[in-house]
Amino acid sequence: MKETINHLIRRLGIFVIIFIALVALVNFFDVKSSYHHHFINLGNTTFSKFDNEGIVNFKDGFAVNKKKYNPYDCMVILTSEPQKRKALKEAREKGKSKMTYNPVTFPLNSWNNFGFLLLFFIAQIISIPLVLKHRLLTFVIGFLLIHLFFFVKLWTSLNLKFSIWYDQFQVGWTNDILINLLNYFHIIIMYPFFGLVLITLITLTLSFKYWIVK
Repeated sequence: MKETINHLIRRLGIFVIIFIALVALVNFFDVKSSYHHHFINLGNTTFSKFDNEGIVNFKDGFAVNKKKYNPYDCMVILTSEPQKRKALKEAREKGKSKMTYNPVTFPLNSWNNFGFLLLFFIAQIISIPLVLKHRLLTFVIGFLLIHLFFFVKLWTSLNLKFSIWYDQFQVGWTNDILINLLNYFHIIIMYPFFGLVLITLITLTLSFKYWIVK
């Protein structure tokens, strides 16, 4: 028992050293910026259409407005086909050649909410005592599960925003009870500590029985 505890303490120390080293490397090589643009492209590819008629566009918020957005903030822009059809109808009724409508925007930090968690996972994979085969298997399965978690986080954020502005977009949920539950769920999963705990549980679940304890 004492040997196991000592081993875990050593591994925790190794993890802390590796994690600090990775954070330093990420900042030195500007990995955050690369991940930020990857996240924007991924968001636009995955969620350009939401619930059939919702329209989502991810942009670099800091590049658009440095006063309003922080570095690595995505400016998420929400519109919808029903909103556009309503604006077009109103423009025709008033004899205007152009339609106008108001999108809803909100910030979403790609690094704090997503990239940082991935870095935390990589540090765990490097520090756990596994043979190469099990290390790679843990990484691949964990990587997929974490991105599934990312997908859920994004979907929840978007669905919540569309539901709150349902009258404007005609997209999302209309049941107040479900919307409130979704809001509580959103608060929980967007809290960074929840993500760190979840990733640790994923890593341990996938790898612990294969640990090499010396």
